[in-house]
Amino acid sequence: MQGSRWVNKAFMKAGRSLLKMLLIKTSPIWGTMLAMFAVAWICYYMIFELPKQAILGLFTGNDRESAYEYGRSDPDEQIFERYRSIAAQWNEGLTPEQLAQVESFALDWEWLAAVDRTLGDPQQAGIRDVKELKLDPEATFELVRPKFEWEEAEKEIVQQSCVEIKEKDENGNEITRYEIHSSNTRQPQILLKRAQTMQGVYVYSYRTETSVTSSTSACGELTTTITFQALSNIAATQNEWQPLKKILSDHGISQEEDQEFLLEYWLSFLQDPDGKEHDPLPEDWVPVEGELLWPAQGRVSSRFGERVHPITGDRKMHNGVDIAAKKGTEVYAAEDGKVVHAGFLGNAGLAVILDHGDLETRYYHLSQIEVQKGNNVRQGDLIGLVGSTGASTGPHLHFETRVGGQAVDPLSFFGGGTRE
Repeated sequence: MQGSRWVNKAFMKAGRSLLKMLLIKTSPIWGTMLAMFAVAWICYYMIFELPKQAILGLFTGNDRESAYEYGRSDPDEQIFERYRSIAAQWNEGLTPEQLAQVESFALDWEWLAAVDRTLGDPQQAGIRDVKELKLDPEATFELVRPKFEWEEAEKEIVQQSCVEIKEKDENGNEITRYEIHSSNTRQPQILLKRAQTMQGVYVYSYRTETSVTSSTSACGELTTTITFQALSNIAATQNEWQPLKKILSDHGISQEEDQEFLLEYWLSFLQDPDGKEHDPLPEDWVPVEGELLWPAQGRVSSRFGERVHPITGDRKMHNGVDIAAKKGTEVYAAEDGKVVHAGFLGNAGLAVILDHGDLETRYYHLSQIEVQKGNNVRQGDLIGLVGSTGASTGPHLHFETRVGGQAVDPLSFFGGGTRE
């Protein structure tokens, strides 16, 4: 037994000596690799993490500006206020009629700050200055601000009115009669034709519509006929952040993998993006259709529920389900209802919202919209096509159901699904 313990101790001693010798002999290799990793991590932290945390407001006082500008001791103390005030100029010069059509395209100052920080960084772009960080909020604003094209049209209103006419008959007695008179007026319409944002380019199409209303009078029925241009279609001719990718390319960030990395990184903390796999349902899951119709063919890639933000640790809700599908897949109304929104909706991209009374359904990130606000739709009507507009990382439909304004799990309307 003593001999066995002696042998074990000898082996352990020899093993430690061998390990020590290997560490010493290989130290130039692993030491260099460790140093390279440390340098890479420091560079990553300086280039990406410090500005991100500054934009999110995770630093306080002057530390925020210093972190945003590589920890410089003389940062611009008003830089974030400048971004806010400059971004707020996105709607400058628009009339109230125009603004009502484009409010959802408002520019987020945090996006302006993130893009400007990248374009001014010599380690990433290097166009403005090859050595030092050079911020230029005004120039970046002109690159990323939403741009609009408009067209003029006319609204024609033909209105009947009842006119009372008093006159005398052949015997000199006063009589009253009524005549229908018509008036014709024309009012200018200014219509959004094209909108270009960082996320995509959206083209608006219109058709001529006529509405007729009637009322009773001493003359009988009176009508008011209005002929006007109504929105018929919105299509995304460029999406998936193509305009922003071109800006990056024009400023020296031309590799597709670099552009995709930046977009994914920005989306991870500037907003909670849709389209990412999260707790997907099995491939053989099939919805049980009852009150509602399943809106699109595809796979549920991300479920309803709470998410933990990967950067800040904040808990946020994913208020719907993501249905992964090919771009152009048809999207149908889940139930009879009225279209209360049909157009661009910020991070949701091209979106349709249907009011069904106590229930509301939402359809986000469409590539094309086939209905207009105010339309009444039937269950199964085509309302749009799957796309990747807005804050989206790939073609899919984000589908929401809301009861009394509160988001509820859409899968609860489909029996949790069945297995084929």
